[in-house]
Amino acid sequence: MPIHDPKTQENWKLVWIPFLLVHEIISAICALPGRFAKLSKLDEGGSLWRLRENWCKKNGLNPLEFLGIGLHGDGVPCGKKGSAQVFSWNILGSGSVERLLFSVIHKEYCCKCGCRGRCTLDAMLRVFVWSLKFLCAGVNPSMRHDERPWQKSDKIRAGRAGKKLNAKGLLLEERGDWAWRKELFDFPSWSSTLICWMCQAGEEGVPWSDFSLKAAWRRCRLSPSAFFARQRQMGVTPSPLVEAPGFSISMCVIDHLHALVLGVSQTALGNLFWDAIMTFSLSSASNVKARSAQLFLRIKKYHKTAVGVSTEIQGWSLEMVKQKDKGPKLRSKGAETRRLVPFGLELACELRDAYPCLYTETLVSCFAALLQWYLVVSADVWNPAFAEESCRQCCVQSKALSDHAKRERGDDTVFLRLNLKCIRFAN
Repeated sequence: MPIHDPKTQENWKLVWIPFLLVHEIISAICALPGRFAKLSKLDEGGSLWRLRENWCKKNGLNPLEFLGIGLHGDGVPCGKKGSAQVFSWNILGSGSVERLLFSVIHKEYCCKCGCRGRCTLDAMLRVFVWSLKFLCAGVNPSMRHDERPWQKSDKIRAGRAGKKLNAKGLLLEERGDWAWRKELFDFPSWSSTLICWMCQAGEEGVPWSDFSLKAAWRRCRLSPSAFFARQRQMGVTPSPLVEAPGFSISMCVIDHLHALVLGVSQTALGNLFWDAIMTFSLSSASNVKARSAQLFLRIKKYHKTAVGVSTEIQGWSLEMVKQKDKGPKLRSKGAETRRLVPFGLELACELRDAYPCLYTETLVSCFAALLQWYLVVSADVWNPAFAEESCRQCCVQSKALSDHAKRERGDDTVFLRLNLKCIRFAN
């Protein structure tokens, strides 16, 4: 694999990187009697089921012969300052969220020739796609991924060459956050003129901050061919992943952990707590530090009395609410953030009662819609249309809060990040 050598600063240095090949692991798992039949089941009529049906129909194949595979990519902390890119995957019909490792590489070893790491990541993805192609065909490969003959260390693989696998499979899901998509596909970043890969929303032309039912971006969706045409126009080479059996650009979605919990909810709570400390204080304390400490005591009390809250924030500081030169955003873990949303609505209601005005009324409406979304999708059977409307209302109310902050306070940081995350959440 081509990497960047941090010691010599050399790019395209070829090194060995270990991989756990998908087709080999799945074949071993499905060697057990009845295992394939159990793992290949998908919810009939669901989005994954439809993806498998459509792809197999297009290619003249029987969908019941294929497992659904989900690829997950993310950066994880590695060492004191560094991070690593982790490729993992799971079987979508297993009923488990547990993922299996495919490969991993420290970010400092990703190519730095100007490709933003894609030379290394693309090479690793080609191995993944190569493995998936043989999984789709249901046979063991007869040579290495780079079309070289098997080496002496590949004696077992050479003996399996051309023999049937115990299962077949397709890629039906691709998961990751916005940063991962930018590295993997060269999708637009937050600072780009066009910020979305699903529509033409951006800073100019089609405003991303319009969440009404008549918003222009709702009528400017990008078809797969239009998306790739736009990438070619921008000089972007498509990712090798687009050649994976089953791949569709429509499967590239931001999961609710990154879009809602680590994006929208953290920013909403950060702005609410900042308002409660700095603007609409419910405390008699005269200084900011004391008001912040009293808010934390309120949060601790909520954790003790609320039903079903098992995860709580262990420490507290004002910097957890707002860092210097940045907009308010609560620095907390995913589970901690989710558990605080009901408290956010409770606090917003108290601010509205103590300081009745349009802003605090809107604050309550925003958190009510946010909590409603959590409640809807937490049910065993939930209504997508109801969830969509709850999401839209949260976006609309947050935009109103942002407009109010700019108009009344001259502060353009309040809820600005929330709006940017909402365009992904609403899409």
